Parts: sequence; structure tokens; C-alpha cells
Amino acid sequence: MLLTAKAPVGTHHRHPIDILLLLGILVLAVLCIVMAMPLAGDSPRLAPGTLSLSGDPRTPAEASRGGLSLEALPGLLAACGEFGEPFVASMSPASVPAGGTFRVSWCDPSWVYLDGAYAVDSYRVYWNTAPTGTFQLFGELGKTYGAADITTDASDAGKTYYFFVRSVGRTFSFGNWIPQNKDTNIVSVQVTSGGGGGGGTGSCGQFGTPFWSAISPDTITTAEKATLTWCNPAWAYLDGAFEVSYYQLYAGTSQAGPFSAFGNQIGAQYTGTYVNSAEPGTYYILVRAVGREFSLGTWTNTSKDSSISMLRVNAAGGGGGGGATCTPDTYSLCLFNGRFKVQADYKDYSNTRGQAKAVAFTSDTGYFWIFSDKNVEIVAKIVSFCDLPSKNYGFYAGGLTDIEVTLKVTDTKNNIYREYKNELNQPFTLKRDGPFPCP
Repeated sequence: MLLTAKAPVGTHHRHPIDILLLLGILVLAVLCIVMAMPLAGDSPRLAPGTLSLSGDPRTPAEASRGGLSLEALPGLLAACGEFGEPFVASMSPASVPAGGTFRVSWCDPSWVYLDGAYAVDSYRVYWNTAPTGTFQLFGELGKTYGAADITTDASDAGKTYYFFVRSVGRTFSFGNWIPQNKDTNIVSVQVTSGGGGGGGTGSCGQFGTPFWSAISPDTITTAEKATLTWCNPAWAYLDGAFEVSYYQLYAGTSQAGPFSAFGNQIGAQYTGTYVNSAEPGTYYILVRAVGREFSLGTWTNTSKDSSISMLRVNAAGGGGGGGATCTPDTYSLCLFNGRFKVQADYKDYSNTRGQAKAVAFTSDTGYFWIFSDKNVEIVAKIVSFCDLPSKNYGFYAGGLTDIEVTLKVTDTKNNIYREYKNELNQPFTLKRDGPFPCP
């Protein structure tokens, strides 16, 4: 049935211009309502263990990725994105010493014209240790933020970090808001060890700031040397003030010690030196600041020890190690008749670092525990494939933990060293590799 309608008696016809004006007002009203509504299917909450969100602006709690920690800074620097302008990020400075701070900044890609308009709901900062590959989420910030200060620590020395920023938002097209993310360019920062010689690494020790040392590179041969740097723990406030008379280096073959002094005393004006070794091995090095502390009106002779840096020394030229074998100890598994040395370093959620305790299970298999000897954390084994075409030894490891673990495997016969790392807050993935040649 065809339906028709007539204007009611007494209705006056509106002028076409009035009708267009009314329609325009209605469209603007609807647009304002839509922009005020939350985006349907808004970005999901972050997975447990990453940054939590609270309110708007969404300020992340401090989180660590490697040795990095992030602090959001409000205030957008500039607008971008409109009429083809790129959504860009910048880095300042491009190089910092370990323990230093750098800033990642970005422009605001939102703009408010009708078709093509873009609204930002939040920003996500991603990071990686390479310019390609899988970037990891570092933190999510509210839309009022335009920069983040990122602070390094001693463990970052010698590393390069790469970042980009993703705006999570929506674009208005043909009368609809459509979810859309935009990514900036990739920016990078190089973290230096500060270099040998005097000065340049900053002060520390005041108000609880740790006395740290860092070494770069952390793996050398007997024909090379590494640069060890540290901060200056002296400070001049009265009660609790500390003066450095000289520095002395100490080293051991286990992170738990014992440590022995080596080299000559180093003057208080220096915060760096070179380190090398004629003997292959893994060495744990700390810096002892010898001086005096002012307390309750009295100067007392004392010393302070830095954090521990690990240095691996391989035989120059590699290969042909002459049949050296592993010696079992509290922190070392010696597998396959003592040929393979396996150790495990860890860092937990409170940033505590240490070495896992090793327990042999069979001649080719063992496990590590960290917090309790009743709680197995990592199982490791060596498998021989010498009778197969690959003709190598394979290393396998599995774990029941999500803290940071670095497995260190040394083929003592051929002086081949490999590391296998599981990141903090990530389920332990199976490690499987076979770089160790037969026989």
C-alpha cells in the first residue's frame, strides 16, 4: 500500500535557506555528540605486568625495560598531521652516558576539521634494541602528553635503543568515526660507558643514588681490552659527606666472590680505566672507593663498593682451546664430562641481580634455583648430535619463571661462548641452539 502525507492545516512552508541552516545546525550538534562519546571498542587494557592506567591523563607508574625507566612529561610541543604533515618523534640528545637521561618528544597529530579529522585517545611508546624486528610496549600515556624522559642505568652501557610512538585514536570519514593508529618515525639513542680517563661519568652516592660501574664491551679476547667506568661517589654535604682518596679495582670468578685487588691504585680524579686479561674466563669486577666519611662531627676512614660488572674474555682468534675443562662450583653446571660450563644470571622485579645456584642432575643435565632450593627455576642440558649430519652439540633449556634470566654457556674446548636471555615479565621460552662443533 502506498502511503502519502499532507501538510497539516495551517502549516507554513519554510524557505529553502532556512531548511539548509537548520540541517547544518543539526549536523554540527550530532558531530559534537559523537566526538564526546567514547570510541567503541576502545584500546584494551594492557596485559598484566605492563603499565597500568588510571584516570586521564593516564600517568604510568615507573617501569623498567632493560635498565630503562620512563617518566611522562605533559605539554605538547607542536601540532602535526593536518594536510599531510607527518607525525614525527625526535630524540635529544642522541648519546648519553650510562646513568644519563634522554627525551623522546612527539607532535600532536589530532586536528578538528570535519571529513578526515583525527582524535587521539592515548600514546604508546615502543622500544627495541634493533631498528627492525619486534618492538615492545614501553608505556601508554594520556593524550595530553607530548614527551617522555627516559633514564638509563649502568647495565645499559654500550647499548643502542630504538623508539617510536604510536597514537591510538580515530579518524572521521564519511560521517563515521573509525579506529586508526598512527606511528612516528623511529628514533635512537646510544648509551656510552663514559670513556676511560678522568671525569665525565657524573656523581652518585648522594641521597641513596647507587655507586655503579659499567664495562664496555663486556666480551673481549685476550688480545683486546675493555673500558671500565664508574660514577664519583663523593659528595660535600656535612653529615654523611664522603671524600674519595683513591679507587682500587677488585675481581673474582664468581659474582658472589671472593674478590681480590688487582692493578694499581687509581687517583680520585679518575672515573675510568682499561681492563684486559691474558687468561680466558669470566670475571666479575667492582670498584672500591677508599676515602673517609663525615658523621657526627668526625671524619672516619671507610670505603664504598660499586655495583659489579661482568667481563668475558675469550682466547684470541677463537677455537682450539687445548682441552680445558669446567670446574663445578655453587653457580656452575659442568656438563658432558666437564666440557660445557653453564651459568645463569638473574634480575627480579625489585631489580635485585644475582647468580642462580647450580645443581647437577646427570652428567649431561642440571638445574638452577634462585629463591629456594626447593623451587626449580631453570633446567638445562647438552645433547650430542655428533653421529648426525649436523655434527654438533645442542644446548636446551626450559624455565618455570618470568623474571629476567641470562644463561651463559661456554664450550671450554673451543672457547666458544653463547648467551640466551629471557626478558623480565616474559614467560620463559624454550632455548634450543646447536653452535658447538664436534668432536
